Amino acid sequence: MRLSLNGVWTLVDGDAERPVTVPGCWEEAGVAKDRPGPFVYCREVTPPPETAGRRLWLRFEGVSYHAVVRVDGHRVGEHTGAWDAFELDVTGVLRPGETALLEVEVEKPASLTEGPSSAPVPGRFPLRETLSGFLPYVWGHMFGGVWQDVWLEARGDASVLDACVRGAADGTFEAEVRLTREAEVGVQVLSPAGEEVAAVAGSGRTETPANFLKTRHSRRRRADGDRPRQG
Repeated sequence: MRLSLNGVWTLVDGDAERPVTVPGCWEEAGVAKDRPGPFVYCREVTPPPETAGRRLWLRFEGVSYHAVVRVDGHRVGEHTGAWDAFELDVTGVLRPGETALLEVEVEKPASLTEGPSSAPVPGRFPLRETLSGFLPYVWGHMFGGVWQDVWLEARGDASVLDACVRGAADGTFEAEVRLTREAEVGVQVLSPAGEEVAAVAGSGRTETPANFLKTRHSRRRRADGDRPRQG
């Protein structure tokens, strides 16, 4: 089960509050471009009763730039980076059928005051340092806020955190699946028509810091040129 948490949230700026849309950036809500925050996004969340007995996860598709997430004042995790998604296990903190306050404290990269060699405005994440490997000569203003979708997901005891399937020119492929816990994993490769091209299954194994399935399977592409897709 997946519940969207998109919509209108409350943005707290000291003693002031204003509505802000998620996904979106706080500049669209009237915050000056040179203010890095931190500001706090707030909204109430009520997991449906039918999520009882399942693990609850918050998934953020993108927050710029540093996020600290709290539920009813309890810190459940943090993340740094504007471009990648992150997930937090909130089982036992969010309870099915009960309303809780979700807060996301966000701070964006601190803008430069004038040009590429100028000093940044006060902030923990100077712009040139946060983007130096991406746009080495960038200057000006970065957007801030919860700029991508937010979800509440109900899952089983074991779920997929990340999956990668790599194919080779010789017709083999390798599947790597990162799990929340050890479990049996199955991977199918389907043709564009939905036909199974190859399948493989195996047990996850514990590695630090996570569990992975790595396996290889040999199956050459069909002569009609159908390109397989991951399923």
